[in-house]
Amino acid sequence: MYKMEGLISEAKNQHCLNRAKYRVLIKTQIQAYMVVSVLNIKRLVTFFIVSFIYMIISQLFNNSKVRFNYLL
Repeated sequence: MYKMEGLISEAKNQHCLNRAKYRVLIKTQIQAYMVVSVLNIKRLVTFFIVSFIYMIISQLFNNSKVRFNYLL
C-alpha cells in the first residue's frame, strides 16, 4: 500500500490529477488514463535506462559469464 501512495501523490502533484480539467465523466476518465499511461511510460524508460547502464558497467568491470541478451 505504501508504494501506491507514492504513485497517487506523483499523479496528483506533478500531473495535475488533483482537480479534473473537465466536468464530463468520460473526459475525466480520459485525463486519468493519460496520466496513468505517462507514469507507466516514465517507469519503463527508467527501467530500460538503468538496465542498460548496469549492462555496460557489468561488462566493463566484471568478467562473469552473465549475459544480457534479452535487452538486445
